[in-house]
Amino acid sequence: MGFIAVALTFGRVLARPVFRSIETIRAPGTLAVLALAFALILSSLAASAGSAMILGAFAAGMILNNAAERGEIERATTTIGHFLVPIFFASVGAAVKLSAFTDSTTIAVAALLIAVGVVGKYLSAYAPWWFRGNKPLIGVAMIPRGEVGLIFAQMGLTTRAISPSLFSALALMVLVTTFLAPPVLARVGAKGAWRGRVRDDVGIDDLVAGDWQHRTPRSVPDPGSSD
Repeated sequence: MGFIAVALTFGRVLARPVFRSIETIRAPGTLAVLALAFALILSSLAASAGSAMILGAFAAGMILNNAAERGEIERATTTIGHFLVPIFFASVGAAVKLSAFTDSTTIAVAALLIAVGVVGKYLSAYAPWWFRGNKPLIGVAMIPRGEVGLIFAQMGLTTRAISPSLFSALALMVLVTTFLAPPVLARVGAKGAWRGRVRDDVGIDDLVAGDWQHRTPRSVPDPGSSD
């Protein structure tokens, strides 16, 4: 908590003049390299503070989210991510001990993690009782676990805080919740009408959602057409 507070406070102050001065160079790729270096520096500082490196990258994203150069940084980061993200998932998959799934204890732990993960995430949407939005939709949308959970699980495996069998159970939980949520989310979301259009720019969300969200649904007429 202390690292996040310090990083966000001083990072915003230092990042703005640096990125503005670099923007005047106008060399292709300069902002992307600087943004990546900024994220790596904060990740290193987070590790030095005794926290997870991903928190440093998270802080860097929050700082650069309000930058005027956000669009260019986001496009460059997405391009890099398309190369690195598959490598990350491949390395995580290689660490899974397939023989652990022949153990009934591992399967039982994975089933318990899946049940707790699904029910806990769904019910958490009802925690803010003052919120009047579509709580079932929010609850289902929060069910999938992703790379963040895998990163912490891999850290636990590397430091031997968890066993290979438990890591395999965690990976199975991530896999099941990831594939379980989309069809359920489609059924829950289908109960409401599609309103408005989504942005057509390419952003960091393409790494996890793909480009389907940038396509205009057939049910939504184009304002510029005669339909």
